[in-house]
Amino acid sequence: MNERSTSTAPAQPQAHPETHASAGHARPKVSVLMPTYRQAWGIRRAIGSLRRQEFQDWELIVIDDGSPDSTGEIVSRYADEGGEEADPRISYHRLSRNRGLGHALEYGTSRARGDYLCYLPSDDVYFPGHLRQLVEALDTRPSVYLAYGGVHTNHRWQTWRGATLAGDGAAGREAAALEGHTAGDPGGPHGHNVLALVQVMHRRELEREVRWPLRSEIVSDTIEAGHWRGLLAHGAEFAWTGSYTCEWVDHPDQRHKIIGETHTDRHVNPWSCLNSGRGMSAYRTYYGVPADEPLNWRPARGIVKDERASPAPAAPRGPAGAAEGSGLRILIVGTLGFNADRVRALHEQGHELHGLWLQNPDVWDTTVTAPVRNVRYSENRAELAAEIRRVQPDVIYALLNYHAISLIHEVATMGLDVPLFFHFKESPFHCLKNGLWPKLIDIFKRSHGHIFISEENREWFTENTPEAVAGKPYIILDGDLPRAHWMTDEWAEPRRHGDGEIHTVCVGRPEGIDDFGKLIEQKVHVHLYGDFFRAEYPWVARHGSSGYLHLHHTVYAPDWVPELSQYDAAWTHNLPPRNGGDIRAASWPDLNLPSRLGTYAAAGLPLLLPAAGKARTSLHSVTRALGTGIEFEDLSDVGRILQDQDLLAAATGNMRGVRRTLSFDAHAERLAEFFRR
Repeated sequence: MNERSTSTAPAQPQAHPETHASAGHARPKVSVLMPTYRQAWGIRRAIGSLRRQEFQDWELIVIDDGSPDSTGEIVSRYADEGGEEADPRISYHRLSRNRGLGHALEYGTSRARGDYLCYLPSDDVYFPGHLRQLVEALDTRPSVYLAYGGVHTNHRWQTWRGATLAGDGAAGREAAALEGHTAGDPGGPHGHNVLALVQVMHRRELEREVRWPLRSEIVSDTIEAGHWRGLLAHGAEFAWTGSYTCEWVDHPDQRHKIIGETHTDRHVNPWSCLNSGRGMSAYRTYYGVPADEPLNWRPARGIVKDERASPAPAAPRGPAGAAEGSGLRILIVGTLGFNADRVRALHEQGHELHGLWLQNPDVWDTTVTAPVRNVRYSENRAELAAEIRRVQPDVIYALLNYHAISLIHEVATMGLDVPLFFHFKESPFHCLKNGLWPKLIDIFKRSHGHIFISEENREWFTENTPEAVAGKPYIILDGDLPRAHWMTDEWAEPRRHGDGEIHTVCVGRPEGIDDFGKLIEQKVHVHLYGDFFRAEYPWVARHGSSGYLHLHHTVYAPDWVPELSQYDAAWTHNLPPRNGGDIRAASWPDLNLPSRLGTYAAAGLPLLLPAAGKARTSLHSVTRALGTGIEFEDLSDVGRILQDQDLLAAATGNMRGVRRTLSFDAHAERLAEFFRR
């Protein structure tokens, strides 16, 4: 296993007079597990808080999950013989590489000798009475399996405290809170896990039945919550001590933040916020997860992606009609947005792919593992330039959204003498708002070619920044198209055949249908898919019991066709355009092609759009050209229009007929040919 363990027994420190101390290697009452990774900055404080406990009959098992910092040097002062602050109760175990929190906890549990287990993550702190109160709770209440102390945290602008991370209201209702059925404290720091590791002490009878998941099984920011739910399912009783006895430390490198938390005040310059990564690529970078190690990615908020279930990429076969060995070496820089697996189509056509990913993407902004070879990221510009030159790319494919602008600009200004092609989606207005406009324009100027998501986007930039885009070669290609192989023929029976009513669907944000009463009056059902955005729309809760609003979990690519094709039509964004046909007056909803377009196309669903009149939008241009849209003047018209079976059948047939043109596969070779040209 290539782990190193250190456990020595120099002279024992003085025990607190109110407790009994461990003598040498005698079996302790409590085993404290300390998983740690890259937290040398806080580990002395954490260990110090344990050594100052009123209760002293404990052992500490430090599991260093492959930290590249000075963690080992610091802990050796306590665990190595002759260390400056040697303590026989402390043992240090270093894993040869990072294996994930679940593995570290299982490793520590297997070495624990105490009657009770508790946890002290190296960034958290115990207050002096913490262990004593938890031991008393378990000793005096045999029916309680897990006891916990309340937490303090320095959160936002003041110190916050609660019995759980969801507040005092969850105490005694832990099962309901863990299922999201209680109203957490709106000022609380983090409600997904409810109980932080630092709070908890429990018995050990259920270790075999309820174990910590390994990274090969799942990566989630809520594995603690899953563990507590597992204990409750086996009959465990939980109890709060009634006191606030530990500190849950709020900082940028917390695991749940690296995996899945989104902040409204995110930094737009990735170089200033390297430790605040978001999403899968940031997780891989921070924990050093190899690119060829597939992950079952399950954040509480963000895109779920099980890479273990992804179809293996086909062997490169070379572009049709091209000579053997004519594939390009393409360096992808930035982010891939939605449907990241689309770039596999380039690999299947014989191109060699490398990826230099943004360090702090949005949670839904995933990357792919094989067949993309990740470029080692470095904060040092010279080292990063050298790493890119080592790859020797034929072209740089830079994309996609405003978060990546700073990284793309860095690469564009390195003097690499490699053609750079810029594919930009969302959005010029975000760049203006976030002070990125000068970099955006400079990227356009330095690019060898541009890829616009629509003709309307190209015209907008031509009108507003002719000095940056005029005269440059370009093609039109949506940035979030899915793979064609998700466009199966697993068609579902329409719901309307069962009850005779209209059933519509919305995947993602239900923008602009807040006047839901009008749809109820027409007996138009709306099925909302997605677990992330509903709370932003008060009308969802208001009409939840109407019988016409139905909530479903997020639907992923393998189930697009069998799940979504049962509906009659699909909602995009019900935001009527008002540019009057003048593209210079367009807003982002006018220029945008929502990423759900490919999802709906796969399921053969016609799109519901507000009537545009003389106004121009990207989405209206696409649907009118393909005959795949159904326009309405007002929500009160939707039911009447969708009762027109001929209209509905024609739009549905058109979408099923053209859907593969809305896949990335249909355009991959056109994109590669643009690079060659």
